[in-house]
Amino acid sequence: MLDRTNATSIEADADWDEPDLTLLGARHGDLPAFPVALLPRFWRDWCQRAAAGKGVAVDYVALPLLAAAASLLGAKRYVSPVPAWVEPCVLWTALVGEPSSGKTSGLAAAVALTRALDDDWELAAAGRRRYVTDLETARAERWWWREAVRGAVANHKPSPAIPPEAHEPQPFVPRQCVVDEPGIDAVAAALRGRRGGVLLAPESLAGWLTAMAHDVAGASDRSRWLKAWSADSWKLDGKAPADTVLETGRCNWIPCTAVSITGTIETDAIAAMLAGHDGGLGARFLFTWPGRPPLQPLSDAAVGRDADWALARLRDLPDVTHILPLTTEARALFEDFRRTLDAHAERLDGAEAAWWGRGASNVLRLAGVWTFLDWSAQFADPSEPPVVAAPALEAAIALWTTYLWPHAGAVLGAAGTSDTKRQARRALLWIRGQSLAQVSRDDLWRHARVAPNASGVDGVIETLIAGRWLRRIVPAEGVGRPRLRWAVNPALSCDAQAFELL
Repeated sequence: MLDRTNATSIEADADWDEPDLTLLGARHGDLPAFPVALLPRFWRDWCQRAAAGKGVAVDYVALPLLAAAASLLGAKRYVSPVPAWVEPCVLWTALVGEPSSGKTSGLAAAVALTRALDDDWELAAAGRRRYVTDLETARAERWWWREAVRGAVANHKPSPAIPPEAHEPQPFVPRQCVVDEPGIDAVAAALRGRRGGVLLAPESLAGWLTAMAHDVAGASDRSRWLKAWSADSWKLDGKAPADTVLETGRCNWIPCTAVSITGTIETDAIAAMLAGHDGGLGARFLFTWPGRPPLQPLSDAAVGRDADWALARLRDLPDVTHILPLTTEARALFEDFRRTLDAHAERLDGAEAAWWGRGASNVLRLAGVWTFLDWSAQFADPSEPPVVAAPALEAAIALWTTYLWPHAGAVLGAAGTSDTKRQARRALLWIRGQSLAQVSRDDLWRHARVAPNASGVDGVIETLIAGRWLRRIVPAEGVGRPRLRWAVNPALSCDAQAFELL
């Protein structure tokens, strides 16, 4: 028999701490604001002006900026704590929020800055002229080589090897720093022939991540995107004919796929988009979920292309691989951070554990991006950084620990990507639907069926107690063994809109 006692009759006047709203898919009200002071000074000022000019939270400008900078470095620059471990400068970021929260406007600021670095018409025309010249030169060289082969065969002599100059050049593709849609062919075209990366910036990540979650695009596409996070190679579908490879040097292999990503996620799409990504795509994203900022006076601050010259320094770095080691002090900081990760890892499960497990990799990448962002605005020293120093590691660790982890916890909690949290959410929704003021273990097991066995129900109850949704009722003294029951936080009877205001 279910107990539908009115909630006000059980500890109605007791003080309950604020419950963990992520168990219901709601956002915590106390998530930290982006620590803009951790950015290099030039970019700190730019982010604040851009956010003020668009009337959005600075979070929605700063995180896409980090992804944009990473995309210009890609696999040209790696960070290495030890010789056997290297990380490319590749970052995946997602801006979470309600419709009209400003996430799209904030995203546009960093994307526009990056798109301004695409080849202009004059550069593209010059590149096409060079390609046509090289193409005709190769064809002429190949004609002479074929004549030499014919002569050698006629005179019973060894045939000469085809000279490198006889191979046709790769088709000219204007430099494209931003790709708007996650099509494999479009991204591959932008990457072909370059070690520098590309920024994939669809306005919304919903369709792509949902397709990956439900395997709509196929396992091969999912595998390619996982490789892109590591700047690994892609083998494209289909085969190039042998004579085409010989004549043109073209093939269906992209040796380096450093794709950084930034885009938006609406809160009601979180669960569908991140389902099935416990250890895959979703665990690689850095999230921001800021609250709505207070209304600010309009600002005349310029937020257009006033900083593209700094990002252009990253774009124009030599297109060769350089590996940046950590300084001794930076390595000591990194080792301390790894010990912290290890000490807390066993407390997590599901997507949170997978996200936490990539903390060391993401901190190295963030430190590499921070290093080059700082250098990009300093013309006093034209030589690029040879190492990743302690200030960069310190800023990356602080950003990951104090900001990115709390926001990721809120997003992943809202997605219910932990088995225990999914079961806890099911229990809360069932309790609210039944209008219960107290609940027993038997209710959750036999009626709500929130877990497949008794130990699972115990785990759900522990999660709900830790989340301040349940509180054990101390039984009155009496004869016999008392039945364990838990009081339900009266906040559960609030409507959905009230949860957003807690």
